[in-house]
Amino acid sequence: MQIIPFEIRGDTITLDRLLKATGVAHSGGAAKALVSDGRVQVDGREELRKTAKLHVGQVVSLTGVRIKLLAAPEVAPGVANATADVAADAATGALADVVTDLVTDAVAASPPDPSSKPVDSSNLAAPIA
Repeated sequence: MQIIPFEIRGDTITLDRLLKATGVAHSGGAAKALVSDGRVQVDGREELRKTAKLHVGQVVSLTGVRIKLLAAPEVAPGVANATADVAADAATGALADVVTDLVTDAVAASPPDPSSKPVDSSNLAAPIA
């Protein structure tokens, strides 16, 4: 059986978010389905509330996996804010990459406009480095 120690910040985490955050469920919908199907236990009892609030010390179990909730270590406020800022910047950068890829793919897939004229590139400015 795989045992996953999971640190929570604050007092609680909901069951569906825990299942998604630990990778037990690949999405929030999948997490909710696991719970509603009766496949999840909290402290040895079947739990059917998808957003049940879980606390430090509780144990969540399902086939082949046991998740033990631990308290996250205290972090100095400035460090916590810096870490959150770095995570937000990384997420923003990742999102920008995804959007760029989608736009590039959409442009490449769209047929050329028959009414457009070729661009004379001889009078265009050089790209900025």
